Amino acid sequence: GPRRVEVYEKGKAKVIKTAGEQLFARPHLQNAVPVEALYDKAAALDVTLANLLNRKGYASLEAVRDEGEAKGLREAVLAVCELLAISPTDTQLDTLRANPTEQLAVLLAHLRQHRAWPEP
Repeated sequence: GPRRVEVYEKGKAKVIKTAGEQLFARPHLQNAVPVEALYDKAAALDVTLANLLNRKGYASLEAVRDEGEAKGLREAVLAVCELLAISPTDTQLDTLRANPTEQLAVLLAHLRQHRAWPEP
């Protein structure tokens, strides 16, 4: 027959889950586990990666990439400032730390084009 999982919980009736459904094991696992992860290696690896990323505070692999890109842009902004002899104020540095990747790219482009920090 079709692959399925029988779920038993104390004091509850047996539940049958099939492909496309999720298994929950809170508080032991933060994320639901798709039934397919029990027999499909690729699905199991995806779930494992998601749980490992969550354990380190990341929602997804994309979040890790975004953090790395933002860090690189912040370093580039500071390098351009150093080359142009611009000393960012504490407020500008706070802005630099708080800005998302897209705004950092715009800031970097502005510094390169205008050779000055943008006016507030």
